[in-house]
Amino acid sequence: MSTPARRCTLADGRLVEIRPARRTPVERRRLRELLQHESPESLYLRFFRSVRAPDERLVDSLLPQPSRASRTLVCLQGRRMVGIGSYQAVDAQTVELAALVADAEQGRGIGSLLLSELMQSAAANGYRRAVARVLWDNRRSLRLLSKHQFRRQDSAADWRAGEAVLTAPLAVEASRRRPSGHRTPQRPSTGRYAG
Repeated sequence: MSTPARRCTLADGRLVEIRPARRTPVERRRLRELLQHESPESLYLRFFRSVRAPDERLVDSLLPQPSRASRTLVCLQGRRMVGIGSYQAVDAQTVELAALVADAEQGRGIGSLLLSELMQSAAANGYRRAVARVLWDNRRSLRLLSKHQFRRQDSAADWRAGEAVLTAPLAVEASRRRPSGHRTPQRPSTGRYAG
C-alpha cells in the first residue's frame, strides 16, 4: 500500500509536505544536504556512531526500494528536505522505526508527523508492533516516543550498551491480512534504526 503525499501545517503556521521518498538524483542531493548540515551529535544520536561525511552507502541505506516491509518518508519545506523517517520489518509482526529531523527544525512537530505517518503505514500493511532503539542521551526522541505510546522494553544488555528499547502497539484493522508471499528483507548494515 502506497502512502500518499500529505500537506501539513506546523504549529508555527509553516506548510510542509510528507511523502514517500524517491530514489532520484534530486532526492539524493536533498538527503546529502540534510545530512551535511546536521551536527555531529545529531548524526551520532541517529546512527549510534560518528558520521564524518555522508557517503553514498549511507545515502543508499536511507533511500531503500519501497516495499511492504520497508517504507521511507521525507518531509519537505519547499524544496528543502527537513526530515526523513523509515520503518523496516524485523519480523512478520514488528517494524523498527527511525527518523532524523534537521537540527534547525527540531521541536516543531516534524518528527511527530513522520512517526505518526510511519505507524499508520505499518499498521495498514498488517504490522502489529513498532520498536525503536534510542541512545539514553537522546532525550528529545525519548519524549517524542513516549507521546506516541512507546514504552520501555530494554534488557540489561541494552542498558550496558547505553540504549533504550521502546515498543508500541500498532492499530490494525481486523479485516486486513498480510499476503501469504510476504518476505522480510535483511536489516540494513549502515546505521541503526533509531530515533
